[in-house]
Amino acid sequence: ERKRAEDELKRINKELESYAYVVSHDLKGPISIIISSIGALDELEDKCQGDVDLDHLKSIIDIIDRGARNAAKLIDDLLSLAEAGQVSEEISEVDVGEVVRRVFEERSDRIEKRGIKVMMDDDLGRMTADPTHIYQLFSNLIGNAIEYNDNPQPEVMVEYKGESKGGGQRYVVSDNGSGFSPLDPGSLFDPFLKGRRGGTGIGLAIVKKIVDLYGGDIRTYDNGGAYFEFTLKKLVQE
Repeated sequence: ERKRAEDELKRINKELESYAYVVSHDLKGPISIIISSIGALDELEDKCQGDVDLDHLKSIIDIIDRGARNAAKLIDDLLSLAEAGQVSEEISEVDVGEVVRRVFEERSDRIEKRGIKVMMDDDLGRMTADPTHIYQLFSNLIGNAIEYNDNPQPEVMVEYKGESKGGGQRYVVSDNGSGFSPLDPGSLFDPFLKGRRGGTGIGLAIVKKIVDLYGGDIRTYDNGGAYFEFTLKKLVQE
């Protein structure tokens, strides 16, 4: 018991160190871009006595916009990661199929643009859960499959495998892309780990926190693409 407590403390300290790094480095980057771009606008104002170089002005505005959006995205992801491991009082019966359809609908523009074939089982089951947790879990897994699938004929599949032997409900989210980076599969869920797929490195950490919260497990493997197989049980409340 003492060894488990020490290991958990080490894990928490490692995660806090990662938080500190992100706040001091990754978040500082886009904010610095915003600040320097505002300085460029000030210089432009001093130089312009009449006509304004609209192309130059537009490029500066675009830089500010990208920096602000990147910073906002990172902040949102950090908040989502912090909230993912918390037990909510908003527990209800969730139709998992409705959640998955919503995720696909929200990404319909991207799906149509890339010609992605999306498939899901007709019945994905129902479970008693926090609707936000179920949405976060499938949104991150499906979002990755859509965004980073490099197959010229991309496909995304969500399957319901029924009840697992140890209890709970088993699901698979997969794609037909080139699979994972050459990393230890367990490290995929480490917060802020950025492989070749880019992003903030937070999405899969959120997935792992939610699976743990529901007393489940998750494994990853390559099978003609990236496969995430996971089980959700009941909320684990301390």
